[in-house]
Amino acid sequence: MSLGPLIDISLGIILVILVLSLIESGVQEMVSSLLALRARNLRSGLRSILNNRMLDEIYAHGRIRMLGRPHGSAPAMPSYIPTHTLAIALTDLTFPEDGQASPLTREALLQDIDKLEESPIKDALKSIVNEVGPNLDVLRERLAISFDGSMDRISGWYARCVKYMLLGIGLGIAVVLNVDIFRLAAELWTNADLRTGLAGLALEARGEDISSLPPDLQEKLFEALPFGWGQGFGVKDVLSRFPGWLATGFAVSLGAPFWFDTLNRIANLRGAGKKPKA
Repeated sequence: MSLGPLIDISLGIILVILVLSLIESGVQEMVSSLLALRARNLRSGLRSILNNRMLDEIYAHGRIRMLGRPHGSAPAMPSYIPTHTLAIALTDLTFPEDGQASPLTREALLQDIDKLEESPIKDALKSIVNEVGPNLDVLRERLAISFDGSMDRISGWYARCVKYMLLGIGLGIAVVLNVDIFRLAAELWTNADLRTGLAGLALEARGEDISSLPPDLQEKLFEALPFGWGQGFGVKDVLSRFPGWLATGFAVSLGAPFWFDTLNRIANLRGAGKKPKA
């Protein structure tokens, strides 16, 4: 048996998942922006190393306020804070420089740290001051290095949050548009015209970069393969399609870049070669 039909079916399915992934990406970005999820995740993560009072004071610091933008009636919340800026804000609040003529001492800095409420950063400050002494510039550099690890963990938390969000959005798109990847594969197997048409669209979509996708790709796909519910759907139909929706949602959650690369690889297997430059 020739592998041609199987490759065309694969191209058709990948094309559908790619377009749905692009839709999903837009929805995820819109939801994240409207809910300020990245900024909220950052504040929640910093709360794990700072106490609530210190966190509020740091977010009120001028250097931090400059990084955010107001979200509705709420105060500005930055979605990213450079670790060196965070270190400066923390030391400004912990060791207020009041213009005294006498130089700073290790004992004076430790006394200021003792005034802080208990938190992981308080222990870190003590350790750094005991190591580097009363040198605020070096202290800030070491503190920024300490914050680097915390920021990596906070970024990891946000990445996991986005991963689950994408899975939920992907499943929602599959249900709303009624895209069952298993039924799609069966339809492409029996409908040669549809299979050839989708494979042709997939070959038009291949390229060096995802930004090179044809601007009317989604419109052409929806014309070739109308999505929706139609008439006469019952409980049995929903239950029978749910595994296919779940598989579609999971596939869509893998992201458009993944499916764009996969489409190019499958297109090469078909022997189409690289898409000629316009």
